[in-house]
Amino acid sequence: MFTFSEPNTPIFFLLSSVPIVPEHLWKEVKEPLTFTNPKPVATGPFTFDSYSQQALRVLKNPNYWMKGQPYVDAVVWLATSSNDAALLKLMNGEADFGYVGITDPKGGFAAKSSNNVYWWPVNNSNILYLNNTKAPFSDVAFRKALAKAIDTNMVAEKAYAGVVKAADSSAVIPAQQAQWLPASAKSMSVKFDAKAADAALTAAGYKKNSSGQRLGKNGQQLPSFKILVGAGWTDFITMAQVISENLKTVGINTSIDQQTWSSYSGGLQSATYDMGISWGWGNGPSPYYLFYGSFSPSQSAPVGKTAPSNLTRYTNATVTKALQTFRSSSSPATQKKAIATIVTQVMKDQPWIPLTDRSQFALFNTSKFTGMPSEANPYNDGSPDDTNGARLMYLNVKAK
Repeated sequence: MFTFSEPNTPIFFLLSSVPIVPEHLWKEVKEPLTFTNPKPVATGPFTFDSYSQQALRVLKNPNYWMKGQPYVDAVVWLATSSNDAALLKLMNGEADFGYVGITDPKGGFAAKSSNNVYWWPVNNSNILYLNNTKAPFSDVAFRKALAKAIDTNMVAEKAYAGVVKAADSSAVIPAQQAQWLPASAKSMSVKFDAKAADAALTAAGYKKNSSGQRLGKNGQQLPSFKILVGAGWTDFITMAQVISENLKTVGINTSIDQQTWSSYSGGLQSATYDMGISWGWGNGPSPYYLFYGSFSPSQSAPVGKTAPSNLTRYTNATVTKALQTFRSSSSPATQKKAIATIVTQVMKDQPWIPLTDRSQFALFNTSKFTGMPSEANPYNDGSPDDTNGARLMYLNVKAK
């Protein structure tokens, strides 16, 4: 039984994904974040077998409560250095499943063999995060001009060969737009227009010098800004390349900063970056989860400290109040109005730039196994291998 100090109607979705742990092992634990649980008790379908820097292996639990399942004897996770390395293993039949954001899943993977299958349903957005704590990204006029300068259709085409489309300017995903997107959002949608972006930057006080380089309001040339991406993440690297070319046309210089996961996520969460490409850090059955994770003050932190998910460090009293209204009510009409308020304010302030829809990136080599999720059998959304959705997949796949 859970008792809350105030209403929080959307929290069930989050609670449902929290594993239940045995009370007799955990009730006396004073520091759960550091407890290593050396003698675990669990009821899962697999048991631990071995671990190294290259691979993790688990074995079928013969005492699992679902009789006959899982159908496979073991699951092995293989470490790879990049998307390309993972893709090669899949195409060579050395792996059966991979979560890999490649640039052309249809032509570069599925077309190579009848055994190569991808399942990429949209459940999020890829976003260019702007560090709202530092100039010039702290200036809403600069951010709005930047958004006009980026051709998101080209970003999507180059990054995913058209399989995944450009994101809506609101960051509300296609499946949720009919229910949640206010009519006013259409008129606020950002349209790519390099000439208008150039003029808007000049009007906002960011003039050009004789070489066509953009100047700050102090008359000094703007520095070359870094676009933070994950090392080896070919889709994000491609997006950054398109963005760099787009911004160059309006006199803004950038470089692509590839970082390993810890540095990449750490830079985003500590607000020590300039611009960075990532997914929406928060998603669920309504846009509330994205906006709460992205803009709630509770998910932010001072610069240099780790924020759970407010990567832009943007907060706004109107947005904060609307988030509170949404979670305090179970009325669909009240919740819809709250989302409309949030969408309108966020689109007005442009703290980030939605780039493309974000799908799950499930790639399968079906030469050895059947039962993977698909459009015809969408029992999960092709989610990554360490999530509840993927765990369901491991219960369903069978050897041919």
